[in-house]
Amino acid sequence: MRNRILLMMLCILASVNLSSQKYSWIFPTGTKSSIYLKPGNIINPQTKQPAFNDGYFISAPYDAPVLAVEDGKVSMVSKNFLLSPDLSESMIFHQFSESYRAGRPWVKRENIIGSISIQLSDGSKIHYLGLISNRIKLISGESIHKGDIIGYVGNFRVISKDPCIQISKSDKLGKISDIGIQLFGENNHFEKFSKPPKVQFSPSELKEAFRIFRKALEEGHPALYDKISKQKLDSIFQTADNFITKPMSDIEFAEIIVPIIAKIGCSHTYLNFLNGIRYKWFFPLKLSLVENRCIVLADLSMQKSIKRGNEILKIDGKPISDVVREMKQYMFNDVQTDEWKNELLVLPNWFTRFFLYSTNLKVKQSYKIEFRDENNNIKEATAISPSRLQPVQLKLEKDQQTDFLFNRIDRETYFLAVQSCDFDDLTKKKIQSIMDSILIEKPRNLIVDLRYNSGGNDIAFLTKKLCSKRFNDQCLSMVKSNATYDLLRYSTNYTKETILFPDYVTVKDKPCFWKVPTEKTDSSEIVDAYKGKLYVLTGPRTQSYGAVLASFLYNAGAIVVGEETGGAYYSLNAETFAFVKMGELNLSLNLPLKKLFFNEKQDCGISENRGLIPHFKISKTLQSVLHDTDNQLDYCISLTKLEYK
Repeated sequence: MRNRILLMMLCILASVNLSSQKYSWIFPTGTKSSIYLKPGNIINPQTKQPAFNDGYFISAPYDAPVLAVEDGKVSMVSKNFLLSPDLSESMIFHQFSESYRAGRPWVKRENIIGSISIQLSDGSKIHYLGLISNRIKLISGESIHKGDIIGYVGNFRVISKDPCIQISKSDKLGKISDIGIQLFGENNHFEKFSKPPKVQFSPSELKEAFRIFRKALEEGHPALYDKISKQKLDSIFQTADNFITKPMSDIEFAEIIVPIIAKIGCSHTYLNFLNGIRYKWFFPLKLSLVENRCIVLADLSMQKSIKRGNEILKIDGKPISDVVREMKQYMFNDVQTDEWKNELLVLPNWFTRFFLYSTNLKVKQSYKIEFRDENNNIKEATAISPSRLQPVQLKLEKDQQTDFLFNRIDRETYFLAVQSCDFDDLTKKKIQSIMDSILIEKPRNLIVDLRYNSGGNDIAFLTKKLCSKRFNDQCLSMVKSNATYDLLRYSTNYTKETILFPDYVTVKDKPCFWKVPTEKTDSSEIVDAYKGKLYVLTGPRTQSYGAVLASFLYNAGAIVVGEETGGAYYSLNAETFAFVKMGELNLSLNLPLKKLFFNEKQDCGISENRGLIPHFKISKTLQSVLHDTDNQLDYCISLTKLEYK
């Protein structure tokens, strides 16, 4: 059980016919519960990474009793089971060394998952994960009867922010078995998951996948034509469809549709490879695109013949400007600036990823590199990838080790770096403690670094700590339908009957369906908020709710320094997503269904489809990149000195 790699499907239980089930229900009568994730190849809703889920995740109130669904005997009890956020590592908590814990912030006691396995008379076992660990009283070998309380609902934090448990089954040989047959009267056909994934797909399968892709976008995406006209997008769709005439792999198919996604310009609309992506090789140079030059930050190849600071001129005989231009057509984001694209291409794993999509650039073992050395001489070298089967990460690397960092620059200026808008209870307590000390010490200046804040779900928590001016954290939002979506028949996280937005209504002279915030803005001051001078650092990797947080602070009077945010200033497609599987292919489309409007008042300095533009635009310099200094923070500190004078 400890070595299973879990993954999941988000699905809401509409109704359950208990009379047709062999097993009894998991909770006492009257307990409010619903299926959160169904079995199969799906996407972790927390990490957005592909994985395999071998059971049902079921939401229920915290501390609700969990019942045995069948008679049996306790075969295993664990009070210290721990899973990594990407669900790839699992271990008993006390087996982690201190050095291991130091390098993995997720190894925390609050992430412990209590678990119990019950062996049935036929030798099969039912597994319960997500129980409150310190409330488990059963011991191995104890007899259990159907309906007995075996534990209580706890938190499965790597899966859901809300309380839930997972229930799954294995047969007498230890292989996964489909508990949905006996529990819900539904067959998830686990036999199909034992087959190797298909490599090539027929033109008819590809045509069907493309049809699902297009129809899902047209039916569900709330901002499909914000950055491209319907006429032009229809033409692109038709051209792509005409190109599908021969068998292809899912990667070759991705080459066709990723440029279409890039044209839509939405950071939350993207592809997931359900079976993951693994290459034999990866691009072996870490680069930086700064001051219109492509500079080597690290040579990761076997030869290590190119020094830090050398300038790349060509890759395999192709000018680096042409390579970058070709790769940029595959890059998708809310704000389509070169700053954001250049920042993304710094990361070796993303450089490799866009080689994957490109027709003319391919991932391979070695690359011929032409470069300019430190003495201004032009040289050539072969960069060879050092390892086979290098996994390619599908998310941005973090530049900091922790989600937030606090220090005192001097007596009058404090610094707080916040890398996420997701806050668990422990993080909130730490930030509250920091803010309490700031309120007591009353520094003249507070610098909030949001340059690597990629977003999350909670913007109210920090805004209320940093802004004395109250704000309305409810926003105007829009969706395409307040009834059913036909696209949900292809989704892995909803049933086709699901109605997601019943409270959205039509508004005169406006298309689609809308929800208008009812909460009135309170003009009174927040007493326990920071009252000094606020500075905010932003950059291309300030994304999603990170950009929204930055805009709220900007509107509350903060001075913004750095570069334009990668997240848009006026609106965001987010909050509710459908994971749309494209037919028989191993691909899923992450499709946002809701458009949120945060800044209705037009800012004269910020046009549509742009991010928050700083008061002081300070870009990274070649010297700051090569010498690991922070010219943006230095400039911000210099502003605090001017204010002080």
